[in-house]
Amino acid sequence: MWEYKGNLFELKNDKYRYRKTNKYEINRMVADEEELWLPEQYLGDAVVAWELEEEWVRAWHEKWDGKPRTYPNVRFLHIPKTMESIKISNTIFPNLERIEIDSDNKTFSTNGTMIFTTSREDYGYSRKSEKWLKYCLVGKGEEMTIPEDIDGIYSDAFAGTQYTTIRFPQKNMEIAQDAFADSRWLETREYPIIINDLIYKIDKEAERLVIPNGVKRIHPKAFTWGHHVKEINSPFQPGGAALTAISEMNSCRSLIFTSKQARINIRNMRRIESLEGVFLPEKHKQYKTVDGVIFSADGRKLIYYPTSKRDRRYEIPDGVQKIEQLAFAYQKYVEEIIMPDSVKVIGAKAFYKCGRLRQIHLSPQIKEIPDSNIYEKGGVFEGCKYLKRIEMPEGLIYLGSYAFYGSGLEDIVLNKRLQQIGEFGLAAKNLTEISLPESVKRVGKGSMIYAKHIQAYEGSARGLVSAVNAIFPGMKEGIANLTWERCEVTVRHHRSEKQEIFLIPGSLAKTAACHLDMAWNNDKIDYEEYDECLSKINDSTEKIEFARNGIARHPSSEENPFVEYIRHVSYKIGASLLEAGKEEEFLIFLKEGYLSENSLAKLIKVSNQCGMTVCTAYIMEAQNKSNKKRPGFRL
Repeated sequence: MWEYKGNLFELKNDKYRYRKTNKYEINRMVADEEELWLPEQYLGDAVVAWELEEEWVRAWHEKWDGKPRTYPNVRFLHIPKTMESIKISNTIFPNLERIEIDSDNKTFSTNGTMIFTTSREDYGYSRKSEKWLKYCLVGKGEEMTIPEDIDGIYSDAFAGTQYTTIRFPQKNMEIAQDAFADSRWLETREYPIIINDLIYKIDKEAERLVIPNGVKRIHPKAFTWGHHVKEINSPFQPGGAALTAISEMNSCRSLIFTSKQARINIRNMRRIESLEGVFLPEKHKQYKTVDGVIFSADGRKLIYYPTSKRDRRYEIPDGVQKIEQLAFAYQKYVEEIIMPDSVKVIGAKAFYKCGRLRQIHLSPQIKEIPDSNIYEKGGVFEGCKYLKRIEMPEGLIYLGSYAFYGSGLEDIVLNKRLQQIGEFGLAAKNLTEISLPESVKRVGKGSMIYAKHIQAYEGSARGLVSAVNAIFPGMKEGIANLTWERCEVTVRHHRSEKQEIFLIPGSLAKTAACHLDMAWNNDKIDYEEYDECLSKINDSTEKIEFARNGIARHPSSEENPFVEYIRHVSYKIGASLLEAGKEEEFLIFLKEGYLSENSLAKLIKVSNQCGMTVCTAYIMEAQNKSNKKRPGFRL
C-alpha cells in the first residue's frame, strides 16, 4: 500500500477500462487520520476513480464482521479535480463533518455535506445537463434541505443518515427507490409517504390506497412484490411504470377516479389483468362508467369491459352503436353476451381471446366484421376456445380475416347477404362442414382450411381451392409449405335442384392445383380443365372416386372419358367393396356393367371367402347373361 498525507491507499491500474492509458483507481485504503485527502496522482499519472473494494468483498465483510467496513476517525474529506467515478458506501464515514471538492472537478461538486454529480455513467440515472445527489456523507443532524437545482437522488444516497426532517424544494425531482433505505427519515414517515406531488412508498399491508388531491405521480417502485392493494382511489391514472407494477401485483380489483378531469389511457389500463371495475365521477369530460364498464360520454360506444369482471352474462345497454376495438379482449369470465339491435359497428379484436365466451347474439345491423391488420393483429373472435356455435347477423356483407381463427367453432350459420370472407376467417379446427350462401362472391386464402365438406353454389365463392388449401400464417410462402387436404364440395345450381360433387382430392399433386383453381373460378365449372387432375391423383381410392364422379356427369357412358379407366380397375373396385362387406354398393356397381367375364369369375371366389352369398348369386346371374349374349359356335 502507498502512503499519502498520513493514510494508506491501494491503487489499481485497469488498462482495459481506461483504454490502455495509465489511469489509477483507489481500491482499498486505511484511513485513521481526521483528514482524508484522496490522491490526485500516483507515479505521475492521474487517480480518476474511488471504488472501495469489489462488491463481493464488501458483502463478505458485512457477512463475517456483521457490519460494513467504516472509517470512524475521519472528520474531513477532500476529493481532487481528477476524480471521475465514485462508488462507495454512504455509511462509510459515520462521523464526517465536512466535504471539500476541487472547484476544477468536472464531474462532482458539493455543498459541504453532500456529493452531487452530472455524470451520465453512474447507475444510468442522470441525463446530460442534470444534477443529481449521489451521496449524503454527512449524516448527522435533525433537519436538512435538498438544494433547488437538484434533479434527482441516487439509490442509497441517504442510507444510514439521522435526519428526521428533509425538505424537497424541487417538485419534479426523480428519486431512486432505495434513496432513503435504512434512514431515520424513512423510519419516522407515515404511509403513504408523499414527497411534494409524488407518492414515494405505500404501506405493504394496505388493501386500499387513497391518493389525495395535489398528488400527480406515483413512484414506479412504490408498489413492490408482496403488495396486495385491491382498490385505488386516485385523481389521475398511474403512469406507465407504476401501472406495470400494479399489473404485476395481480391484486388490484377496482380503480376509482376522483377527478372529472382525469386523463384515461385505455390501452395502459388493459395491462391490469386483475381489474374487475373502473369507476368515474359523473360528468367526466371524456367517458362514463356503468357497473364498472367504460363507455363514451354519450353512451354510444362501449370502450372497455374489465378483464376480470366476474359476471357470467352481460347485456350491452340499448343505445350503444359501436363496440370499440379490444373492448372484451382477454376477458376471463363472461360466457354470454347479449347485443342490442342498436349496435352497428364492431371494432378490430373486440372479442379477441375472450376466455369463456360460449354464446353471443349479434345485432342484425352489423354489416362488417373487421379484418385483423398489421396494427392490431388478431381477428374479432380469434382464440375464443369455448365459442362452439354462432349465427351471423342478417345484414352482414363482409366477414373479416382471422375472424374465427383458432376458435372452438363447430357450427356457423351464414346469412343470405354475405358477399366475402377474408383470409383464415373460418379457420377453426372443429369447423369441418360449411354451407356457403348463394350471395358469397369470394372467399379468402385459408378461410376454410379445416373444412372437409362444403356446400357452395356454382359460379360463386371464387378462390375456393386456396380457401381450403393454403400456407398457414407465419410459414414461408411457397408450394412446399402448402397444406393440402381433401375436401368434398357439394355444388348447387342457382336455378335447379341439381347437385354434383366437386372433389378436391387430398392426394392430388400440389403442382396440379392450378387445374382445380381454373376449373372452379368461372360462372360454370370448366370440367375439361378439372378432368386434367385425374392423372395427378396419387391415391388409387381417390382416383376411382374422382373417375366415378366424372362418369355420373356424362349422359352417355360411351362418350365418357373415365369409362376406360373404371373398366381397367373394375376388379379392384369390386373386390374392395366385397372385402368391406358393402353389399348394396357392390350390387349397384355390378349393374353398371364394367366387370369383364374374367373379373366376374375372380369375384365369385372373393365373395365366397367373404361369406357374401347374395353377391355370389348376382355375380353368377351376371355371368349367365354375359354367356347368352355371346354368339354360338358352329362347325
